[in-house]
Amino acid sequence: MATWKIITGSASALLGVAILVAASMSEFRQGIPGGPQPALAASVGASSLPVAYSGIMKENAVVATGSIDVEGGTVPLTPRASGMVTLIPVQEGASVKKGDAIVVLDSTLAKLHVEQAEAAVKDSGIQVLRSKEGAQNHKHKIEQLRQSVLAAESRLQSAERQTNKLEALRPKQGVAEETFLSAKDQLIELQAMLRISKEQLAEAEAADPQLLVRSAEASESAALAKLSIAKEELTNHTLTAPSDGRVLRIQVGVGQILSATMAPTIWFCPDKPFIVRCEVDQEFADRIAEGASVVIHNENFDGKEWDGQVRRCSTWVAPRRTIWNKVFEVSDVPTVECIVDLPKDPQMLRIGQRVRVTFQAPPAAHAATSPPAKSS
Repeated sequence: MATWKIITGSASALLGVAILVAASMSEFRQGIPGGPQPALAASVGASSLPVAYSGIMKENAVVATGSIDVEGGTVPLTPRASGMVTLIPVQEGASVKKGDAIVVLDSTLAKLHVEQAEAAVKDSGIQVLRSKEGAQNHKHKIEQLRQSVLAAESRLQSAERQTNKLEALRPKQGVAEETFLSAKDQLIELQAMLRISKEQLAEAEAADPQLLVRSAEASESAALAKLSIAKEELTNHTLTAPSDGRVLRIQVGVGQILSATMAPTIWFCPDKPFIVRCEVDQEFADRIAEGASVVIHNENFDGKEWDGQVRRCSTWVAPRRTIWNKVFEVSDVPTVECIVDLPKDPQMLRIGQRVRVTFQAPPAAHAATSPPAKSS
């Protein structure tokens, strides 16, 4: 509400704002190398120049804002495990190789889990050996049961003959009743033993000894999987570099308790060539083309400049990727993002550095604006 009052409060306030805008834009245009001369600005008219930094046209060129980046952007890193930070072996700005440790968490409990899983793997391996031995002995067990059945049948036949003999002699020779009953009881017992032997033989022949082997092997596989999980959890207690690169910022200290859901603890820049990621207002998108040459200047046009070439232009018109909250920079204007390649070893450029990119108009644009040739 305070801003609205300043703008609409009085004619003098409006005049002051107009003077401020005119002075700022004049200063900005004069700072652009090769920018519009006063005569050109007067002929074009101040209203033809957009207020936003992105899309300032000079002759057949477009100037857009951008920032120094790498392909894929910088990477936020956070340990995948939770725990207390015990070691940070690198410093901000340090170059690291892929796999180098950056942040180390306390891993005492994770190591115990690994030892427990290793013991379970050993026990499951013993069970596999036992089941395999049982499978090898299964044929011998079946043969033993068959011999037991034959022996039981033989004893039963002998007992039957003895019982029949005693029963035949009872009326003639007066065989004692007790002797006959004892032989009969033994016969019944041998019949029961034969039935048991046959049932054991049938059960052994129907059993598949490989089932026990497969069960033991499955248990061993489960134990190995648990060991792999335990080792992975142990590995997660050390944050390592995902590729060759540089540590840009460390946002954690030794002794701090981290969780996997916290904000990034490390900002990492992969070792890739620098690019310029710039955004051109939608209304000027048809004035840029892939392969076009560009000139990159520092944001404040301090005289430093670098040559570049447009690698690709996005086919997506979208809001700005980054809002800088700069004066006169409109944040809600649809833009087209462009990627500009820089020289192999650009000097004096840093990740995140704010720059201005001047696009030369593509040949089609020049042809469209050039006057028709006179017929002879």
